[in-house]
Amino acid sequence: MSTEDVERARMGDWSIVLIGREPVDRSWLPTDLTGKHVLCLASGGGQQGPILAAAGARVTVFDNSPRQLGQDQMVAARDGLELRTVLGDMQGLIKFR
Repeated sequence: MSTEDVERARMGDWSIVLIGREPVDRSWLPTDLTGKHVLCLASGGGQQGPILAAAGARVTVFDNSPRQLGQDQMVAARDGLELRTVLGDMQGLIKFR
C-alpha cells in the first residue's frame, strides 16, 4: 500500500481487493464511508484497512497475526491514519453448537 494509494482514497478514489486481483464492487459498500464503523476480519497486512480508513471509515482490523497487524500499524503511522488493530482468533468470537 503506497502513500499515493492512501492519498487517492482520501480524495474518494479508492478500491479494495479481497480475493485475487479484482476490486470489490463499490456497490457493496456505502457511497460515503465517513464515520462508518468497519470491521475487517482476518485482513491484516496493510491493504484494506488503511484504504477504508483513508476513505473516512472508523476501522478495526482483527487478525491472528501480529506481523500482519504490524503492516496495518505501519501504514497507519506512515500516512497519519486512525486505525485500530486487535489481535485475536475468530474462533473465539462466536460459539457454534
